[in-house]
Amino acid sequence: MSTLEEFREILRKMKLRCRWCFTPLPDEIQHYPHASGWEVEDSNGFVTRLWLYVTCSTCGYDWALWKLGIPREHT
Repeated sequence: MSTLEEFREILRKMKLRCRWCFTPLPDEIQHYPHASGWEVEDSNGFVTRLWLYVTCSTCGYDWALWKLGIPREHT
């Protein structure tokens, strides 16, 4: 089980770029509830499934974490 902060740390270490415009991607993860999402633990220990993605600041493309090489099975 991972927290959002742990996923952010993974993104920081990977230092990814947008595959469309090559802009460095932010490590700020956007999310919303999704039945097929990643299992994420909140600060109270509760687990929920969230769709995790980052948005390119230049072209606006939303990159799901799985498209960046972080599978849902990671958790």
